[in-house]
Amino acid sequence: MIRYGIELKDGQSIIIYSEELEVEGIVRYSEEERLWTAVIDWDAIQEKVPIVPQPEIQDISHMVEKKMGKMYT
Repeated sequence: MIRYGIELKDGQSIIIYSEELEVEGIVRYSEEERLWTAVIDWDAIQEKVPIVPQPEIQDISHMVEKKMGKMYT
């Protein structure tokens, strides 16, 4: 996190997200574990639609074959 210039502060509000989930959390430092944690409301987790949808993988071999054939005719 240092590399990206991110500085956490106890009590700071953050948004935690993964590919399809998002939830607001409060940053807490655990002295016992010596690490940062986030307190979240598990019932507040929301499903999100990706901002940039991932295209479906398609078989494009037929398109490549057509173009390659044109190059050699």
